[in-house]
Amino acid sequence: MKILVTGAAGFIASGLVHKLAEQGHDVHAMVRNINKAQHLQHPNVQLFNGDINDVDSIQTAVKGCEQVYHIAAYARMWAKDRNEFFKVNLEGTKNMLNAAVQNGVSKFVFTSSTGVLGATAGKVMTEADPRTSEFDNDYEYSKHLAEEEVRKFAADGFNAVIVNPSRVYGPGPLSYSNAVSKMIIQALKGKRVVVPGGNAVGNYAFVNDVIDGHIKAMDKGVSGERYILGGENISYLEFLDVAKNQLGEFKSLRLSLPVMKLAGNIELLRAKLTNTFPAITPKMLGRYFVDATYSTKKAESEIGYVVTPFSEGIAQTIQYIRQNLL
Repeated sequence: MKILVTGAAGFIASGLVHKLAEQGHDVHAMVRNINKAQHLQHPNVQLFNGDINDVDSIQTAVKGCEQVYHIAAYARMWAKDRNEFFKVNLEGTKNMLNAAVQNGVSKFVFTSSTGVLGATAGKVMTEADPRTSEFDNDYEYSKHLAEEEVRKFAADGFNAVIVNPSRVYGPGPLSYSNAVSKMIIQALKGKRVVVPGGNAVGNYAFVNDVIDGHIKAMDKGVSGERYILGGENISYLEFLDVAKNQLGEFKSLRLSLPVMKLAGNIELLRAKLTNTFPAITPKMLGRYFVDATYSTKKAESEIGYVVTPFSEGIAQTIQYIRQNLL
């Protein structure tokens, strides 16, 4: 089967490309820069240089494909021009949906985020729960609007499913949002690891589970539905305990929200003065001081999603980093 994967060079997508190729599928891997996608080389993978805001390149990549995994996104918490979020995450998704319909694609899986569900205030949130907080960043809002477009197409009869990964970690190339691997690398190098103070609870999804969840959503997901692809809900103290059990003792520094926001404002000013991207921003940091707990029960019962225990996932991540990234 011919299958298109957008954003194919990314953390989740690259693993998905390889898994689909190993299963014998002919994978059209759409990337913005082929020169930076050499890790996707496989006899069953064909690289397509394209952009989800370039209709011609989309048409070339999707031609002959029966399925589409649309993973490409502007997955940052800051942009020099905030319209970039809506151009890529919303308009780009519309472009992909239209191209899929025009080319007779049989099923479409859209990768969103649990960020669209918002903070959970001690509640374990499900796909059916309404967001209880206002959108405070353009990434989550643009993903929310993109989900609405997917549901519109599904309501008109197109077979389209939404998946919502949480905080994804695990083996694979380093990316902007791969905070867990960056923390492990710091610890392995003997450097101090900075973590948020307090003891907020987050949901951590092992990347191999998320990749399998995409395939299972394509196979069994119901059109118009969303499926949370998450993992265990654990607090920062529990996170540190597991990490230290696997790595041994390492130096860590837990900073309060006011201190971290001050650092974020300084970093944001530096980025604006130097015309670069900030490593952190105040809005980005705020997300890590509130609970973000989610249930995977729907995905488990309806599509057969399986959660890897966090301790096991961290062990595999550490092994990969030692062998490939140090």
